[in-house]
Amino acid sequence: IGGGTVLFDGTAGQAGSVAGEVWVGHTVSNAASLILSNAVFTNSSWLAVGRGNGTSGLSATLKLMNSTNVCANLALGYWNNLVGNLQKPVMTLQGASATLVTGGGINLGESAGSSATLEILDSSTVRAAGRVRVGTAG
Repeated sequence: IGGGTVLFDGTAGQAGSVAGEVWVGHTVSNAASLILSNAVFTNSSWLAVGRGNGTSGLSATLKLMNSTNVCANLALGYWNNLVGNLQKPVMTLQGASATLVTGGGINLGESAGSSATLEILDSSTVRAAGRVRVGTAG
């Protein structure tokens, strides 16, 4: 998602699945948002929020509201070889939401210049089969 907002509303049983990586906010000029509401969303590789998302403090967001996300790996704030990287990705889980990372793990604030926020509210949970790294490179 290079810009704007994508909403998955699973009220009627909608589920989404991607074979590969999912990027939310990966351009240098636009923030982006993915909202999961009462939905189940899976992808088989990286779920990246803020991937080389500019040099001006853009905030890519992922919001789960009573939803479940299953991914192999999760990254918030990867620089993607962008000189002067400055981004502020945010992931919020509300209600009875869950994120399950089944592969290598979670990187929060993965690269220098990234300031990531992970909000886990209400009865939501985040689980990782592998490691969790916070502030990996500055």
